[in-house]
Amino acid sequence: MKVKYNRPLNLQDIIDQLKIMQAIGKIDTINELIEDIEWLKKEDVGTYQDKYHALSVDYGYLRMENEELKEQIEFLENESDED
Repeated sequence: MKVKYNRPLNLQDIIDQLKIMQAIGKIDTINELIEDIEWLKKEDVGTYQDKYHALSVDYGYLRMENEELKEQIEFLENESDED
């Protein structure tokens, strides 16, 4: 299966997710992702497809992390409602 890379890289999506993680103190994850973003900004590194894939993986990871947090928060809110 061939993947098309016709969308532009969107660093704003990554930044928005980073702000969420920063707000809850996930500093190690943020630092790792900042390093990845710095790497992506270098023009002489990899092809567009390589960069797109790396950015997609990072964004997917961030969304997964934040979804888990939302679920945990909802669970805790529901627990407190039952009391």
